[in-house]
Amino acid sequence: MHAQSNASTDHGLPTPTTPQDATLYTGAEAFPRDHRLYPATRWINRYGASRTMNLHVDIVSAEGEVYAGPAAMVFVIGEMGELGILPQHAPLLTRIRPGPVRICHDDEPEELLFVSGGLLEVQPHQVTVLADTAERAAEIDEAAAQRAKRRAEDTISSAADQVSLARAQAELAEAVARLEIVKRIWTQLP
Repeated sequence: MHAQSNASTDHGLPTPTTPQDATLYTGAEAFPRDHRLYPATRWINRYGASRTMNLHVDIVSAEGEVYAGPAAMVFVIGEMGELGILPQHAPLLTRIRPGPVRICHDDEPEELLFVSGGLLEVQPHQVTVLADTAERAAEIDEAAAQRAKRRAEDTISSAADQVSLARAQAELAEAVARLEIVKRIWTQLP
């Protein structure tokens, strides 16, 4: 049997070997300018989702709406681990843990928000986060998060009962998540 000039995958289509081939097969740019700043493009290329299809994302807390707008992909930390949500995702309802919510756009850097826990509802073209508290990453006070972490660690070491211990552990997890987001912001700066 003769060897084909292009390698093929299980589904019989040739595997793209150049940026032009990938654009031809997926309709998306194969090698974006910087994968760190444009992660949605990498996922869209890998999974073949259309670049014109978007999710509508709403992130609300008790204080009010924190974010409302379109997104190509959303990452949230659920009870069982990190979730990556693309358009046409299966319906889902789950609790979320304290941590980052990353909102990726086609051709723009991702937006980073902090949520302290809550609920996530996913519909095929809609993502809703009902957070206990939520704030944009740029608004996080690093000094206050450090103080909260020290306070929670002191409470854990001197906890008198299980309720105090559980409350302090939750506060520690929230403070650590805030500090990780601040660290992530500093590592992404040029």
